[in-house]
Amino acid sequence: MKLGIGHTQLTEFAAFIYVPSLSCSGYVQLQSNAAKAVSEVACDEIKKAGEEERKLAIQHGDIDIDGVPMITVVADGQWSKRSYKTKYDALSGVATIIGYRTKKVLFIGIRNKYCVICQRSESKNENSINQHECFLNWTKASTSMEADGIVRKLFEKCGNAWTKI
Repeated sequence: MKLGIGHTQLTEFAAFIYVPSLSCSGYVQLQSNAAKAVSEVACDEIKKAGEEERKLAIQHGDIDIDGVPMITVVADGQWSKRSYKTKYDALSGVATIIGYRTKKVLFIGIRNKYCVICQRSESKNENSINQHECFLNWTKASTSMEADGIVRKLFEKCGNAWTKI
């Protein structure tokens, strides 16, 4: 048996095994709590990985003239669907920066062009959207999602040091 990822699929599975299911609001609350916990752990691990890369750069003497450790990274981006020279219209994309020495994730930047709650509200011509955690954060072309995720993070972290790179 294959499970989906939403409340409806959970309810169907619970009925199949004769177990009461969660209410929709209970499901959403548990999903939100789990997502928050996963996000906090991921953030902590990313910070630890950054510190580890920093220490390794210092150990190897990779320091600029101002004493700032310089780390080597590998950056890549992905889209939610493949495009081969046509149809560059993915609804989500992600950029990832990985430390070269540790092979650990240093940054994840997600871009979303779609929010199901906002879309439902728009299709019903509702003026006010229900209070929700909206993940819609991108309105530009899908082709620029990856690059923006990486470049924006570099500008964020480097500040004035960007000109020194």
